[in-house]
Amino acid sequence: MGIIVEQMTDEVWDYVLTSGPFPESSDIPKDKLETLRRAFTYFYPFDIRSSGKDLIPNHLTFCIYNHVALFPEKHWPLSMRTNGHLMLNGKKMSKSTGNFLTMAQAIRKWGADATRLSLADAGDGIEDANFDDKTANASILRLHTLIEWSEVR
Repeated sequence: MGIIVEQMTDEVWDYVLTSGPFPESSDIPKDKLETLRRAFTYFYPFDIRSSGKDLIPNHLTFCIYNHVALFPEKHWPLSMRTNGHLMLNGKKMSKSTGNFLTMAQAIRKWGADATRLSLADAGDGIEDANFDDKTANASILRLHTLIEWSEVR
């Protein structure tokens, strides 16, 4: 945009981030400041911040503190969500140990529907979810049985 750091005065920040008055003393063209303000108001407030439970005591908490300290309430986050970690066959998923499975690998191995069912069965909330090979294999059988049953009817 061609804006340098020295041009970003407190008045400019107030205009962009808090809908303050246009900074008459600024030499930044009005259309550029309007673009910045529109971009900010497009993304704020953000709807949801979703992250792992290990980030509650630092990142997620400070996200709330910073938004409350810097912005008016209309720009505060609308929601926060935390989840547990994903385990594979009862063990923590880790690339370094080889106990790791990507979504693409799971879909190639069991198909999209069986993978969805297994993820839904794995658990939710703040507890650690466990994606289990046995559940994925059983999901294929359940889907096959369901299709077979529905075609007979």
